[in-house]
Amino acid sequence: MGSCSNCLINSSVDSKIQFDKKGVCNYCLSYYKAHNHSQQLIAKNHFQDQIQSIKRSNNSSYDCILGVSGGTDSSYVAYLLKKEGLNVLMVHCDNGWDTEIAVSNLKKIKEITGFDLLIRKMDTAAFYAVQRSFLKARVVDIELLSDHVNIASIYEVANQKKIPWIVTGENINTEFFMPQHWVHNKNDWQQICAINNRFEKADTSSFPKLGPYKKYVIDQQLRINYFKPLNYIDYNKDDATKVLKKEFDWQDHGGKHFESNFTVFFQCYILPEFFKVDKRIAHLSNLICSGILSRKKAQQLLSEPTLPQNKLKYLKKYILSKLELTENEFIDIMAKPISSHSNYRSHFVYNKYLQKVIQAFK
Repeated sequence: MGSCSNCLINSSVDSKIQFDKKGVCNYCLSYYKAHNHSQQLIAKNHFQDQIQSIKRSNNSSYDCILGVSGGTDSSYVAYLLKKEGLNVLMVHCDNGWDTEIAVSNLKKIKEITGFDLLIRKMDTAAFYAVQRSFLKARVVDIELLSDHVNIASIYEVANQKKIPWIVTGENINTEFFMPQHWVHNKNDWQQICAINNRFEKADTSSFPKLGPYKKYVIDQQLRINYFKPLNYIDYNKDDATKVLKKEFDWQDHGGKHFESNFTVFFQCYILPEFFKVDKRIAHLSNLICSGILSRKKAQQLLSEPTLPQNKLKYLKKYILSKLELTENEFIDIMAKPISSHSNYRSHFVYNKYLQKVIQAFK
């Protein structure tokens, strides 16, 4: 089995992994290339260039939209934007799985920054039904629905309020690594419909939606600009956490994307137990490359349980209760063979056609 000499990725994680002469994998090499570009942006002070561009746009009552979860990255971006004097509309999609800490963090950020916070509340009965569909479909990216409605909510608000700047907490220092076969295209509303119609047939008419054509139209009409501030500064998550605790009395969730109870259950139990996928390998490898963790420390953390057994037991009971599944029903579903996303209708083929059309008119 080939293993990277630098991070935790190996051929059991990605059978197509490649190594250079020093045994460093293609994931690390891609990260270092992106990191070097980020360092160039920092050296040229492009952070301030982007901030000034946002201020000059002056197309709305708000300077920009910021998607927030109550997690470290988006919370720290809110802190940065407040320091720069921007008028920000924060958007959060409440799908019924927010932790108490996430709710508390969002409230504190809103109060201290003075930013408006728009919360898009989902029809939780329908949302849970579609999530049951994804469990039954046995595809790996069960979080596709949550990720999709988060992105779609931001785009719909941007379109309604004519705000051309979308700011996110995405960054290369903590979330650059991810094997592509562990995830699916987040704009694939057609696949969400296909899986829902195959199993639960829940009413999704109230859900925010964003297929490739709708995204393209909004991008073109509003001339949407994306800004990822954390790639324009020397971002260290540990340092950011200290700032947030001091400035916002903010609380740490204790894990990547742990603002959602379902995500904790998905990443810490469903994926490793039933798909043999441990996302900590990618997350920790990212922190190795960004210099936040040593490889030895990352290996130590990876050897520890994903969650304490008592917490996992409680979380399992809580999640299955809200999904209206008995433990036996859940076990029966998870015992079925794993399925590929390609087995369900998708925007993927349509998206390739759309790209050809766009290129033809350029």
